Amino acid sequence: MIEPFWYQQDCLKAVARARRLERERALYTMASGTGKTITAALDALAFRKEYPNARSLFLCHQNR
Repeated sequence: MIEPFWYQQDCLKAVARARRLERERALYTMASGTGKTITAALDALAFRKEYPNARSLFLCHQNR
């Protein structure tokens, strides 16, 4: 199991709080190289556990 860093845990707590307040969307804003993908994956796992029939959308922008 992957253990998130403290700042990733803070982000996950903020998103969970937003869901409790019935927000429909969340946006992760973190610096490059801080683990946004891991944070999103951990959130997706928790989300699917709580809402097994729900859907989620992950968008990723990349410049080359």
